[in-house]
Amino acid sequence: MGQQVNVERQLKFAPGAIITGAPGGFPGTDYYVDDALGNSANSGLAWGAGYALATISQAMTKVTALATRGRARIFVAPGGYTEDVVTPTNDNGPFGSLIAVNPTQESRGAAWLISSTATEPGITVKARGWVIDGFEIDAPATDGCVFLSGANAKFLEIANVLFVGSLTYASGFGVDTDSANPLVVIRDSTFFQFRGTSAAAITSTNVYALQWLVDRCVFWNNINHIAPKNSKGWQASVIRNSTFHKYMSDTETTIKIDPRGGAGNMISHNVLGGAYTNAGGYYSVATDQWFGNAMSTGFSSARPS
Repeated sequence: MGQQVNVERQLKFAPGAIITGAPGGFPGTDYYVDDALGNSANSGLAWGAGYALATISQAMTKVTALATRGRARIFVAPGGYTEDVVTPTNDNGPFGSLIAVNPTQESRGAAWLISSTATEPGITVKARGWVIDGFEIDAPATDGCVFLSGANAKFLEIANVLFVGSLTYASGFGVDTDSANPLVVIRDSTFFQFRGTSAAAITSTNVYALQWLVDRCVFWNNINHIAPKNSKGWQASVIRNSTFHKYMSDTETTIKIDPRGGAGNMISHNVLGGAYTNAGGYYSVATDQWFGNAMSTGFSSARPS
């Protein structure tokens, strides 16, 4: 009991951590992962050498075996994790949480993840309602960080994540989806160094991004910030309170915000680097609303052209 109280107290002050559930405790099962002290033979039900699991994937296997809805959380200790993480399917584990326990408010990256396979993302989401919080996630050679796979990967929330690309890899992404998964939230995160010729911080493959929210994020040193890989664009989404830098290290970002192909988006209260024009990397459609955005020349509520 003393150990559990200590864990709860630590999480209240950790930026990459959340506490949910009724007063008195979480009505489900918590799993603990520690790459330094964990072991695959352990239960995963507490911290420590005799209890914690060694990998996030081992914890995902445990969550799959539970086959519950919204009754599993995974807490990850500081360390480096090289693995291809895949959530349970929607039948076996929707509404779960994957949380990095950070020691300080600015220590995102104390727990960092990169896929073990160059052609696989760091995290593949296959069930609705998951939370990913507090990690640094590095993109592999020919893939990305978080991939929403299939129609059930909706209602995802990503928070307090540092997404890191590569200076040399031609492709790569921070977040991508292959289905029109609605109500995805990406907040309080940084997208950095997606520099390859076809790379993008946030993108979508052959579908539109439907009712997504990007809030309080920073985009810098990317070839493209928000840039779909297709002509379907963004639909009824919100991009707000975020910063879009003009430059990579040695040249200007090509696409900063491009929701074209969709409709009805709201882009507001952002800090926009560079020229507020199509040539400057900002695009819109007639039904989008742009307002309260700041740039070096002042504020604008007009659509870029």
